Amino acid sequence: MNYYRAFTGKSFDNSAINLLIIWTSIILVLSSCKKDDTPAPLTNTQLLTQHTWQLYETVQQIGGVQTSYKMNGINTTGSDYSRVRLVFKTDGSGLLTDPLNNKYTLTWKFDRNDESKMTVVINYPAPATLNYTLIYLDENTFSNTLFYSESGQQVLASSKYIPVP
Repeated sequence: MNYYRAFTGKSFDNSAINLLIIWTSIILVLSSCKKDDTPAPLTNTQLLTQHTWQLYETVQQIGGVQTSYKMNGINTTGSDYSRVRLVFKTDGSGLLTDPLNNKYTLTWKFDRNDESKMTVVINYPAPATLNYTLIYLDENTFSNTLFYSESGQQVLASSKYIPVP
């Protein structure tokens, strides 16, 4: 029996009830959704360019001789690596401060298909192209391996950089 019709003498319009049910459902669904406050992870470019990096440690194989440096620790390299700094800017430029405290501009770019590889050109008096591989980046670490030639010797180096405090 239709109670609404029995008391009012009018026919009840089901479309009004259906509309009310739909709007109530929409309001309940929307009010139960929470905004995801988790920020998107930083890109490698963002991670690389957010700090000035200082050398924390490096191990080098030069010819048949291995040398190493660790901040506030061992240094068998013959150079004061505590001065080394790297700055990477978002426009692909940057700056290197070497162990003698000389400053050189540089350009850099990640490999187009693999951001674990990067090419850096340091504008020494004779520019040097370095191909970084096995790059690892996070908020507090920039590490890499590179192979290059220096004074006729082949050099394999693995290095870890940390942000300058």
